[in-house]
Amino acid sequence: MYECPNCGGNLRYDIPSKMMACASCDSKFDPYEVSDKNGAQEQEEYEVTVFRCPQCGGEIYSTDNTAAGFCTFCGSSAVLESRLQKEHRPKYIIPFGQTKEQCKKAYMKMMGKAVFAPKELKSEKHINEFRGIYMPYWIYDVQQGGPDIQLSGTTEMRKGDYIITSHYNLDMNLEADYNGIAYDASSSFSDNISGCLAPFDTKAMKEFTPAYLSGFYADSADVDTSLYVQEAEEFALGETEKFIEQYPNLRKYSLEERGRTLERKLHSKVDQVNGAMFPVWFMAYKNNDRVAYATVNGQTGKVVADLPVDVPKYLGTSAILTIPIFLLLNRFFTVIPGILLGIVALIAAVLSFIYYEQIDDIAVKEGKEDDKGAIAVKRRKQRESHKKAPGGEELPPKSDAQLAATVEAEKKKDGVKAVVTTGNSSVVELEDNRLVIRIVDIVLMVFLVVGGLLTGGVLEQYFTRITVGLSAVAIIIFWFRAWFRMDDIEARKGRGMGLTWILLPTILSVAVALINPVSDIYYYSCAGILLITMLIALVDLIRCYNLFATRPLPQFHYKGGDDRA
Repeated sequence: MYECPNCGGNLRYDIPSKMMACASCDSKFDPYEVSDKNGAQEQEEYEVTVFRCPQCGGEIYSTDNTAAGFCTFCGSSAVLESRLQKEHRPKYIIPFGQTKEQCKKAYMKMMGKAVFAPKELKSEKHINEFRGIYMPYWIYDVQQGGPDIQLSGTTEMRKGDYIITSHYNLDMNLEADYNGIAYDASSSFSDNISGCLAPFDTKAMKEFTPAYLSGFYADSADVDTSLYVQEAEEFALGETEKFIEQYPNLRKYSLEERGRTLERKLHSKVDQVNGAMFPVWFMAYKNNDRVAYATVNGQTGKVVADLPVDVPKYLGTSAILTIPIFLLLNRFFTVIPGILLGIVALIAAVLSFIYYEQIDDIAVKEGKEDDKGAIAVKRRKQRESHKKAPGGEELPPKSDAQLAATVEAEKKKDGVKAVVTTGNSSVVELEDNRLVIRIVDIVLMVFLVVGGLLTGGVLEQYFTRITVGLSAVAIIIFWFRAWFRMDDIEARKGRGMGLTWILLPTILSVAVALINPVSDIYYYSCAGILLITMLIALVDLIRCYNLFATRPLPQFHYKGGDDRA
């Protein structure tokens, strides 16, 4: 805590004036002068008060020793435990540029467009709980090039029926420095939040001084600096590659070197890594065993928030909109019972596809399969939890290969999907695999819907059988996939699944389509039952979305990541 030289009052960083302001006499001082007088500028470490939540173990710290009334991460209002601790000094900081009032206005502007959001998220009580937190980041500086860079390029020209390719050696002097490539260094700060809040203007970074933390909180860096080295080098490589391709004298050539080959020829390397703190306004909304986060970029005012859907509000609005649409369609279109059943079945198939995709997204988010920092911390804990030998002596830590084999064996034993990181590319590979699977799913759905409609249109007497049959195949496929994927979602275990409601009447519809009864009542009955079960599945899908839009209550077990934090 910093004291005012004039009256001894508490000094805190004032965002509008960018100065340290006294709460008692309104005097203002330069943050670096205040730190110099307190002897904090020359020290490698500075003293902070660490506040720890007894519910989830989450920790934040501040240079002030005033008690924190609630946990930022899990939303619990329990009195936080506190202790004094020495923290390593990061090199840079971006001071808060957005005040709390500006933060609240930006949040309410976004919430004004969120028609179906629960009213609790718009209440003054929760909005006042925004808390300014400095989040830790690693700042990478990448160097490339040199005086004698030799690359290969090609040009192509058509001459009659031939394409003539010419090869060239490109000799150049190229020097490229990329400074300020930032990645978040906290496993508690989800990658999908930090990625959406970006970018921060790293040109506005200042030399760190603890005075900037006065009146705010900060999170600790627990992710090792080596984790994002590859990403930083790839980012710099991509920017240099674009520069070379757009340079006037080189624009006509197509580079033969790509990826790692180009990186080696450019001598690309991370020159240095420094710690930094970036400003974020943070709010947690707790609802039973789930929590929703709202964040605002403390430099730019960009808002990123988890937005669950209020089920009664959504269904009420949908019912009001359904009535005029039904009357309009009933006025201009006449659909025979068989075609009606086929169209309803196709809609049910599309709904099953959306349902599975939502379940898959929830599983990825709950398991933090797309959060590289969280995966790295989890891997570190697994490697540190090796057992002792029968004689009592400690075994050496497991290698990446041994760890992968162990987790793979556990995965087969438990039947639960596990994510193993044996290198920096694990998250990228996971995303690539999910993208391929998603593309296949979309192609499958397009084939089923378009193919069913076109085939049924040509063979009108078989329209119902074709569309209902294809829809049943799709629903069964996505039912099985969703069922097994639900094992990875803790909040869904032991609960029913909405697709089961669709599956049963779909099987009944297939039987009706194959029997082809004369009476229309069978087709109308199946279509009606299918529509009712689709409504039930839709409600369950909204609840699934609310799981995706919120997060399980976190449980933290901190262990430091790097001394340069």
